[in-house]
Amino acid sequence: MFADPVTFKANLLKRAYPQVAPPPASLQLQAYIAHDQLCGHAVFRLEPQAEATDWHILYIHGGGYVHELIAPHWAIIEQLMRATGSTVTAPIYPLAPEHTYLEAHAFMLDVYRKVLSRTPPERVVFCGDSAGAGFCVALTQACQDARLPLPAHLILFSPWVDVTMPAPEIADIAPKDPLLARPGAVVAGELWAGHDSPLNPAVSPTYGPLAGLPPMDLFVGTNDIVLPDVRTFVQKARTAGGQVGLHEYPEAYHVFMAAAFTPEAQDVYRKIRTILRTETYQIKLDGLTRLVSSPPVRLAALIRDRRQGKGAANLRP
Repeated sequence: MFADPVTFKANLLKRAYPQVAPPPASLQLQAYIAHDQLCGHAVFRLEPQAEATDWHILYIHGGGYVHELIAPHWAIIEQLMRATGSTVTAPIYPLAPEHTYLEAHAFMLDVYRKVLSRTPPERVVFCGDSAGAGFCVALTQACQDARLPLPAHLILFSPWVDVTMPAPEIADIAPKDPLLARPGAVVAGELWAGHDSPLNPAVSPTYGPLAGLPPMDLFVGTNDIVLPDVRTFVQKARTAGGQVGLHEYPEAYHVFMAAAFTPEAQDVYRKIRTILRTETYQIKLDGLTRLVSSPPVRLAALIRDRRQGKGAANLRP
């Protein structure tokens, strides 16, 4: 899908606008799910049915800024709720090529203002995967410009912080990454930028101001093509005085934490419990919840299809 940029762009320009995947049954059993509208776009709010903590996670899904929230994103949200007991807001932000970052940023600032109306900023976390993780950084920088209080922490999964993907090391990693390819990803970044440069910090936040950002933790695999640019971003952020944790997982692929059954993903959620100090939070799962939880076979099938070039259903950046 992302390997052929010409076909990828042509398909995007003639498509019907993508639909959001419904929350899985396992998540519906664990959370009260509200579906609201803000500025013409959907916003999901999920609250644990069990006793919750006071954390509120604003989760921004990945998809290369061109694909909608899909089942693996719900899997991540479910694991975050299990690990932290947090309330989660999951906005369905406008996508390229029908929209650009300009509309999406304005919408997300409104979403964050609504979150702040219910939760103090010191109990808010921005979290996202891939493009969504890059969006978390760009949104935080936009909050600085808007003089909004910043969240307490950023948790970034396989963050796509530079849509131009300039690192030469990407060529060596690309054959090992079954889920993402640079040619199509760069096209997606250009569509997201619209008439502006993909180097615009609102599109590629690695080029934006990194001083004064909240503490952040980045989780990435060594078989993920975003790794070289993530390392550059981390170096920049630390040089700017940031408190940055970089967690690299050998041979893990792009957004591997969606595969919650793997030891690597389980370690990610254990670390998040420590970061947010929710180690004592326990969620009681009954037999029915366990029965309907997403089976590992599903994600394995997605990865297999991607490797075989089918690409119809897979984890996207």
